[in-house]
Amino acid sequence: MLAEQFPLAPLILVVEDDEPIRTMMEDLLSMGGYRTISMASAAAAEQVLQQEQPDLAILDIWLEQMDSGWRLLDKLQRDPQTESLPVIVYSAHDTLLSKMQHRFPQPHYVFLDKPFNIGKLLATVAELVRRRQPAHQSRH
Repeated sequence: MLAEQFPLAPLILVVEDDEPIRTMMEDLLSMGGYRTISMASAAAAEQVLQQEQPDLAILDIWLEQMDSGWRLLDKLQRDPQTESLPVIVYSAHDTLLSKMQHRFPQPHYVFLDKPFNIGKLLATVAELVRRRQPAHQSRH
């Protein structure tokens, strides 16, 4: 009964190898009413995605291995379980983000420059989660 009155907060997967940034995101998202799962690597994120169905992923494209963020994004796009998962991708390399927007034109992928504006990040999270909720709730 409580679950019906208080549905679970949206679950956000954060993939960031820089611990202070990862912790800051966890704190911001928690204060915003979201649950988080945070991973420092793409490999760890892939394992989590086998067990969890987040409402959104936030991904630093430059992880510990230069191409691991790219590979994770490719995998998310090709996997039927995650192909519609909204993803916020960010990087300090703005020319890279420009190329990515052409490679991943899906409307549920958003690309942000790093350092990012916290207000813009939170507004983007809220918008993507809001758009995802009706379809995602039917799977829970």
